[in-house]
Amino acid sequence: MVPAALLAAGQAGARGEDKAWLPTWYASPAPSPNASAEIRDLTIREIVHTTAGGGAVRIRLSNLYGKAPLHIAKAYVANRRGGAGVSGGVSLRFKGGEGVTIAPGADVVSDPVTFAVKPRSDLAISLYVPDAVAATTHLQQRSAIYFAHGDVADRPELSAGEGPKDTWASWLFLSEVEVSGSPDRHAVIAFGDSITDGLGIDGDSATSWPDRLYERLSAAHKSLAVINAGITGNRLTRPAQWGPFGEMGATRFDRDVLEQPEAAAVIVLIGINDIGQSAKGRDDYASAEEIEAALARLVERAHKRGLKIYLGTLTPFKGAKDGYYSEEKDALRRAVNGWIRGQKVSDGVADFDKALNDPANPGQMRPAYDSGDHLHPNSNGARAIADAIPLTWF
Repeated sequence: MVPAALLAAGQAGARGEDKAWLPTWYASPAPSPNASAEIRDLTIREIVHTTAGGGAVRIRLSNLYGKAPLHIAKAYVANRRGGAGVSGGVSLRFKGGEGVTIAPGADVVSDPVTFAVKPRSDLAISLYVPDAVAATTHLQQRSAIYFAHGDVADRPELSAGEGPKDTWASWLFLSEVEVSGSPDRHAVIAFGDSITDGLGIDGDSATSWPDRLYERLSAAHKSLAVINAGITGNRLTRPAQWGPFGEMGATRFDRDVLEQPEAAAVIVLIGINDIGQSAKGRDDYASAEEIEAALARLVERAHKRGLKIYLGTLTPFKGAKDGYYSEEKDALRRAVNGWIRGQKVSDGVADFDKALNDPANPGQMRPAYDSGDHLHPNSNGARAIADAIPLTWF
């Protein structure tokens, strides 16, 4: 399908405007941890791990949460050699120009460039930013980001310098990488919170459950990209506890799922933060009925766009600290899971709860899958989540 909606008013380059383009990597835009973090005369090298490969590439840059125009003076794509080192790169242009200025609330897409993108590989996207504020970011850094002083976007090696203060090593401005000429023709969107985003997995390892799912699909010769649309801290039915945790899932579903080019299916794993996490100064936990109704509405919206949609049960969290877990909250989780398992509106159910649950201590994650905080699975747990997804869906 080719959605018609745009990310923001004044956007340059509609999603899905050309059926040849397929997302291979995505990071949902969110407000910065430090909206006043200044960037001056810096090259930012951001590492992304692809799913689908292709013969041409373009990138999407976002100023969705900016209050002023964002000027990117230069952009460059290359293969990662290791660390911050790159090889075989090419310049990216915007309507023929070397740089681009992005209006507040908008995003832009670079011109297509011939560049061989390998599946399951690391690309380095280097941006030279003379003067800007890091207002639009993605908090969870799944790979790596490097900074260097001056205009060195095309340098094979970087002399690492400090980045903007208090951005938590977030991805900056880069929201999507798309390829054309790919043998993969459609995309599966993984929609969720930190468990999808990759908090808890080994750093710079490409072992989130969406990465693992793409490995399984590739091994089974199923031609589908897998796009990670998780946001750490995200809630489905309520505004987030903190701005960088993003707009609530019910709001961002259009942008992050329905408007993705060539989206064919979505796997939803979200709701645990609605149960465990309240916004500061408010007691605004969601009820099981509210979460269930919100999930049912996601199903309806996906079906209206012609997408298959699969729901995942909420994973065990017994022992999570700082008031996140209680027996009463776990009763809500079990109620939501009972509804997910019994409902007939979605196209299928993946029992992630069963995949991670410790039979010797029900309601708690198996120790081998626990990152240590009793909430987020480690890389082995992420593999167990991916393995619980039936490939017959695809």
